[in-house]
Amino acid sequence: MNALRAWKVTASLAFRAWPAGAVGRVLVTVAFDVCRGLLPGLALRALLNGGGAGWMALLVVAALFPLANRPLWDWLQRALDLRTNQAAAQAVMAAALAPAGIDHLESARYADAMEVVRTNARIPGLLFDWMAGVLGGLLGLGVSLYVLAGVHPLLLLPVAGAAGLGVLHAASRRRSLAYIHESLPGQRLTRRLAELATSPSAAKEVRTLALGPWLVARHRLEADEVARRLAAGERGPVLAAAVSGVAQAALLGLGILWLVRLAATGRATTGDLALGLVVLRTAVDNASAIGTNMGADIARNTHVATRYLWLLDYRPELTVSADPRPAPAALRAGIRLNGVTFQYEGARRPALDDLSLFLPAGSTVALVGDNGAGKSTVVKLLCRFYDPQQGRLTVDDVDLRDIDLDQWRASTTGAFQDFVRFRFLAKDAVGIGDLSASADHERVAAAALAGGAAPFLEGLPSGYATQLGRDFPDGADLSEGQWQKVALSRALMRTAPLLVVLDEPTAALDARAEHLLFERYASESVAARGRGGVTVLVSHRFSTVRMADLIVVLEGGRVVETGTHDALLGAAGRYAELYALQAQRYR
Repeated sequence: MNALRAWKVTASLAFRAWPAGAVGRVLVTVAFDVCRGLLPGLALRALLNGGGAGWMALLVVAALFPLANRPLWDWLQRALDLRTNQAAAQAVMAAALAPAGIDHLESARYADAMEVVRTNARIPGLLFDWMAGVLGGLLGLGVSLYVLAGVHPLLLLPVAGAAGLGVLHAASRRRSLAYIHESLPGQRLTRRLAELATSPSAAKEVRTLALGPWLVARHRLEADEVARRLAAGERGPVLAAAVSGVAQAALLGLGILWLVRLAATGRATTGDLALGLVVLRTAVDNASAIGTNMGADIARNTHVATRYLWLLDYRPELTVSADPRPAPAALRAGIRLNGVTFQYEGARRPALDDLSLFLPAGSTVALVGDNGAGKSTVVKLLCRFYDPQQGRLTVDDVDLRDIDLDQWRASTTGAFQDFVRFRFLAKDAVGIGDLSASADHERVAAAALAGGAAPFLEGLPSGYATQLGRDFPDGADLSEGQWQKVALSRALMRTAPLLVVLDEPTAALDARAEHLLFERYASESVAARGRGGVTVLVSHRFSTVRMADLIVVLEGGRVVETGTHDALLGAAGRYAELYALQAQRYR
């Protein structure tokens, strides 16, 4: 039933993309099959048996129809493939965006399913080819069997044998799917290597390190391994096809010999002989193709369709309450993590291990620690990209899992180290920080000013109407630091957030620029204290960290120290050690 549902969902995708084209493709394909085999045979038999001009006209029409309509068939194929590919891409985008969390985007199994669907985007459209081929083949085969039985029942035996050979061939092709699945990680790696060679963001490092020849060699090595695995999977089907082809030719030869014998002994007319030769060849081909399609193509299409359905049905670990509570208009107490443990899929140890932490309402909290201490994981839980596997995260003593997720996300804003370079118009690259106000030029300009992006955006050729990205005609390119300021400005579009997260968002800025920007964010925090807004800052620069009301030191996924800058220095603990190490660099 699951496979049947997968086929239904996948075929409906192509049908919704272009209903007229999908139906037209089936009708034209069936007409092709009928005109290539059945009609010429009937017309030829009638002519040889003394038929009139009408049969001659039918023979001419049957011969010319495929030639005359080939452009139509090709156009239908290209147009439906294009629309189906676009519809499949949009469906995959929607499927990837549907889960509330992000754990699926970091899963190898999810990546494999995405690779199958992405590399077989034509499958939904090809389902109509397959259905048309099977429908036309069955129609033609049924009539051919009727005609052959009328000549002599023994002529049905080569056709039955050809169908059996097709089924055996299909079985060998089904087994090759395992090799295709094994090659998916290699296919992703080769695509990534090609992206590194052609990506502007990687160009400087690739050339500085002289990685060009290495990338090409590595791509060749991985591509050869993928090709080897796929070839290993194809050996069986190729051998089976060769054996099936020889056996099919032998069956056809026996049928032809039997037809000649019938004609030689007077048990069949010359017209019967001509009709039998044409129809027998068509019937054997159709039977073999149907046997193969009903097995191998069903298996391959099901392989793709079930993975597409799996993507649509995927439900991550992040649960959404059926009866959620509204997000608070203001924070009264604050946000608390109580005994929180979280471990990423495939990780050897938890990123957070029984962590407890309180973020008071109206405060600016800095998270400090070595790489891998758990700082970014805390941020992800606060934004509810993940849920704790143990423990609770509460907002004013209400479990975050019970709060309406969309409302909580709307009450949150932030900037991240791995920010996105949105290559849109400048005003949109900032304005999408709050879609409801993205058309408000004053809001966009104010956010850009607060985030430090206004000076260079206003200086662009068309100001905020300038296209960003050199890969667009007349697109303006930005430096790394400028892109980062655009991301920071985008985070400031929401004017009344309950939670502001700044996860190392200024790595491309110098210390002075970072300090000035965080002073602006600090002033925003002061303004937010009336609604209890919390700002969470992750930074390795202690000149910035010291501005926080509360500093939390993490190590090994646990809190080891909390306090103000002065109190932690006085405690002479881990924070004081890290501060002293960084201070030495400026002496």
